[in-house]
Amino acid sequence: MFSSAVIPAAGPGSRLKSEIPKVYHKIGGVALVDHVVAAAKGAGCREIVTVLNPKHRDIKLKFDSDISRVYQEIPKGTADAVRCGFEALPDDSAPWVYVLYGDIPLITPETLLKMSKVAEKYPDTAVIVLAMDASGTSDLGKLEPADEEGTVKSIIEAKDISDSRKTLPLCNAGMLIRRDILEKFLKEIKPSPVTGEFYITEIVRLAWEAGHVCRYIKGNSEELGGINTRAELAASEKKFQERERQKHLDNGVTLVAPETVFFSCDTFLESDVTVHPYVVFLGNVHVKSGTQIGPFCVIEGSEIGANVQAGPFSRLRTGTNLLNEVKIGNFVEIKNSI
Repeated sequence: MFSSAVIPAAGPGSRLKSEIPKVYHKIGGVALVDHVVAAAKGAGCREIVTVLNPKHRDIKLKFDSDISRVYQEIPKGTADAVRCGFEALPDDSAPWVYVLYGDIPLITPETLLKMSKVAEKYPDTAVIVLAMDASGTSDLGKLEPADEEGTVKSIIEAKDISDSRKTLPLCNAGMLIRRDILEKFLKEIKPSPVTGEFYITEIVRLAWEAGHVCRYIKGNSEELGGINTRAELAASEKKFQERERQKHLDNGVTLVAPETVFFSCDTFLESDVTVHPYVVFLGNVHVKSGTQIGPFCVIEGSEIGANVQAGPFSRLRTGTNLLNEVKIGNFVEIKNSI
């Protein structure tokens, strides 16, 4: 199924207590919003638009060449951000549009594809909401189910939610919206009487009240947790590293002490590479089969050939190219060299 994606990512993230906007903070060596873009690419989105704060035009993203950037000049809420992004999509863009959030970096292409399968299975669907269990929380918007199982009639934002609805278990982690529905109801969204913001989640209520079916699927809470604090940022980094370690183990890499090895999102290790304890891959690293990376090495921007022995305590910096059979030992530092 052909789809596009709009990623609102203009929020300041004030709870991180940082001059850097939330979506530019990093896990696995790249910005949070880059992870969301990668998931959208992996799910086959033909056009991807990120909606960013114009104060930070100069900050570069890993996937800048694969996306369109637009800027929300005045912050008016998520619906206004989506409007900015939607207007940047070409007129002949895909019939379905993902609305994803730039602070949910662990979302996977597989989860997004599950949403598209719902759209294919139920052609009458206007909106598919990606939901997760958030029982016991009061600072997240909640889904209000409709009568038919698996359907939803509204999403109530946290600041607008009444005490009687705070016990609703499911919260919103993204949406897949039929293009014609998005185009029609974006214009009808009114500002919240509490905050004055325009919420994209209102599109569910508007579509449902107009007689359209809105559905939801439940996702994994660990995958769909958003980031608003430094503690949540650290927790997401931990989950990302656990996922990467398992991926490399499944691909035939030996990690002698997996919990001590740290990866970037673009670390590529061929099968039969052995990584000893306390190794850090800082990004853009390719290691060929048969190589042994000794303890306490730090490696970035490097090409490492087959059957190399590196370390312990080696520092390989950007521009390093170690050919097959090379051996480097203790406390060797290399950069911009073959």
